[in-house]
Amino acid sequence: MTGDQPIQRKIIFPKAMTGDQPTNRSTLTARQAVAVIPEHERKSYPTGLTDAQWQQIVPLLPPAEPKGRQDGVELREVLDAILYVAGDRYDWRSFPHDLPPMSTVYSYFRQWRLDGTWQKMLDALHLNVNLYKVNYRFIMTWQKMLDALPPKEYEANGHEELPAATPGNAVSGEPVSNGHILERDDVHDQEFRPFAPFRHALSASKILTRKQAAVLSTIILGCGLGLLFYAMKLSMIPFTVLLISLVFFAQSIFSLYLMLYSWEHPERLEASRGPCSFLPPQLSFTALLPARHEEAVIYETIKRVWAANYPSDLLEIAVICHIDDTGTIAEAQRAIREIGSSRVRVETFCTPPINKPHGLNVGFQRTSNQVVTIFDAEDDMDSNIFNVVNTVMLEEKVGILQAGVQLMNFRDHWFAIHNCMEYFFWFKSRLHFHAKVGMIPLGGNTVFFRRDLIERIGGWDEHCLTEDAEIGLRLSGLGEPIRVIYDKQHISREETPPTVASFIRQRTRWQQGFLQVLRKGSWLALPRLSQRLLAVFTLSYPFLQAFLTLLWLPAIIAVLWLKLPVVVVMISFLPLYALFLQFLFTVVGAFTFTSAYGFAFPLFMLISMTITFLPYQFLLGISALRAIYRELHQMHNWEKTEHAGAHRKPGIVSFNSQTAIDAATYDQEVAIR
Repeated sequence: MTGDQPIQRKIIFPKAMTGDQPTNRSTLTARQAVAVIPEHERKSYPTGLTDAQWQQIVPLLPPAEPKGRQDGVELREVLDAILYVAGDRYDWRSFPHDLPPMSTVYSYFRQWRLDGTWQKMLDALHLNVNLYKVNYRFIMTWQKMLDALPPKEYEANGHEELPAATPGNAVSGEPVSNGHILERDDVHDQEFRPFAPFRHALSASKILTRKQAAVLSTIILGCGLGLLFYAMKLSMIPFTVLLISLVFFAQSIFSLYLMLYSWEHPERLEASRGPCSFLPPQLSFTALLPARHEEAVIYETIKRVWAANYPSDLLEIAVICHIDDTGTIAEAQRAIREIGSSRVRVETFCTPPINKPHGLNVGFQRTSNQVVTIFDAEDDMDSNIFNVVNTVMLEEKVGILQAGVQLMNFRDHWFAIHNCMEYFFWFKSRLHFHAKVGMIPLGGNTVFFRRDLIERIGGWDEHCLTEDAEIGLRLSGLGEPIRVIYDKQHISREETPPTVASFIRQRTRWQQGFLQVLRKGSWLALPRLSQRLLAVFTLSYPFLQAFLTLLWLPAIIAVLWLKLPVVVVMISFLPLYALFLQFLFTVVGAFTFTSAYGFAFPLFMLISMTITFLPYQFLLGISALRAIYRELHQMHNWEKTEHAGAHRKPGIVSFNSQTAIDAATYDQEVAIR
């Protein structure tokens, strides 16, 4: 054996991890494995480990749990495969056949991350940049790899059997010699363990054989046909009750699926997080801050954006105001004077309409950096958000990225916890489903675009109340992939509306905007039927919500006075059961949310959620009815949501109260205009 031939140690692990068939070879532990076999005839990959690095890692590998005579895999090959994923030219569609199977490689990687072995490798080989890149690139590509596997191979590798993470499995926050910036990855699987039973229930379809699936489909089809024949014999009123109940039940079940989509497989949660290490800053960013009567919060927001952990010569900030908004302009100029940079400025406009999309178009035309992002006037953005986007856009070659937005002041109002949970499920779960389908209504802030893409579609629609969702649909129609990231480190924190009236106005604007987009027909340009169906389901939701609100009184009357067949009565309660499930998932989500962000979840919060859940649904219904009324009467004025910085710690930043203008005046001004 020549001196330049790498040494291979064959280390055997149980079938539960490898999925291989039993043989006569005994199971060994990592420390007991001493068998040396020569290198395969293939040449080693440039990203592979050296002999010296491999010898450092062998003592760190965990012992196996012998379960009999089992075959295994060469762990050096597994590590080489993991490092191959971190290579700049990695393509999951052409994963080399001379490396272990993709699913096996991922199983080891996840196992080592969760039990602390991977961190030990990082510590032992702290100069190996590829190991650090793996934390980001491997997690980002796992879903594509698993999608390529047949169901049996996926099941054989036991992805659902891996242990939960422990608090010690964090990537240390220290710079690497080549300029990579590392941060602590402190989001653990424990945060999501309350959803485990629901995740397993949702993933049941993954373990059905073809025969079982055919039998189940036949049973469902038979039940459906039987129900149809039964319905044909009913009179008009029972038939109507039956039809409405089934439609709303189907809609409710699909909504529940969207709420729990990311929890169906825990790997989706890992893939949704931001990178653990950052590439050197390369992209330049334009931060647009459209503001209208935001003097209470704009000063601190400007200072926070400028203080981001990113080179100032690659940043520019444009605060966009209507020329008559002297209060906001004065506070913005105060922040700019303290910053003392020409790269932060106020841009004004004087032409109608006075709304956010018009301001965005003005700011876009007067700036020039490569990537354009939007922050609302009250946003508390993460200091590393530009590093995250720079890394993802360069690594994954995506042109659009939606980062998470989270309401935080869940204790301030009776409706606040439910409002926070809507954001939590929307950004953490539902948007990932939209991204997979390829139809995504983008959020209004912490969204990043390549400048050329905005130029290509002509900017924002200045007459749309949900310009964010509308531009997302147009970009989806181009087939442009959109990346969604949600983890607690990289979110933008916001506040809930201060009053019930303000909440209704805000939700009315969103619902009416969806109706505008539905009527405009941008969704018709989506290439696939599945995308168009999801768009119709999403954009028409105000109609369903309004109809359901109007249905409460007739439903109560029907229960008390109508004599319906027993089967119809039983089916009519199905939407109520689905609503109860939604409440349970919301409570579990609230517990998960408070645990993840370090808040207490006291008993009174559970009691409050129980009492206020239905009233909150009623508020949503009122907003939907109001949106339909306004759209029918072509009332498109922008109803502003007031901001006071309730999600921020008091006393950090003050503003000049002499320049403050009552935000309620704005609604009157816009209505008159």
